[in-house]
Amino acid sequence: NSISVCESYKQKDYIPVFRPIGIRESSSLQLDSFSMMLLEAGGYRERYGNRLACGIEVRTPAYHPVYMENDILLIGKDRPPAYGETGVFIHNGQIYLRRFLNGNPIQLESINGLGETITLESLEGWFIFGYVLTVYR
Repeated sequence: NSISVCESYKQKDYIPVFRPIGIRESSSLQLDSFSMMLLEAGGYRERYGNRLACGIEVRTPAYHPVYMENDILLIGKDRPPAYGETGVFIHNGQIYLRRFLNGNPIQLESINGLGETITLESLEGWFIFGYVLTVYR
């Protein structure tokens, strides 16, 4: 019986989803602890191909109305975010979802107009995790 269960998993396309656990009333997500789950993403794979790498669950209402709490953001990691795309940036144990405005200076703009815009001379010390392909609700 357990072999047949394993076989059924092999026929589907699952991606890992990171579920940050930590401070929830913030304009960033905590990276200090997280749980994982799997999401069957076959339909999304048909649309996005190998660009689809993983998901991140939104665990705060701070991005409303663009992203709702418990939305799963499907993330592409094949390239950095393009100008104006929502990027996923990691800095000092925080995950930031910001609109990427590459210029001089670089701006990581709030996606809903409520959070702060982060202005940087360079992305040194920042890790670009990927960019948002779409939202799974």
